[in-house]
Amino acid sequence: MKAYEYRHVVSFSETNIVGNVYFTHYLEWQGRCRELFLRDHVPEVLQELAKDLRLETVRCSCEYYEQLWGFDEVIVRMRLI
Repeated sequence: MKAYEYRHVVSFSETNIVGNVYFTHYLEWQGRCRELFLRDHVPEVLQELAKDLRLETVRCSCEYYEQLWGFDEVIVRMRLI
């Protein structure tokens, strides 16, 4: 199955005093990828969330190739399993 991709440019607010990205932002980007996937493929999910639907992330992972810094670009890929 083809992956859904979210491309992100790191902002200064996502870096620490040293200038590299704090690890929790990687998880935030994965959540944003999921939300944009739903927006693009299941836009009615917002109405369902207002009712009783709940979304649960059961697994996520991240492959760290090297540290990210301000203005770096990162691609988050999501696949349904």
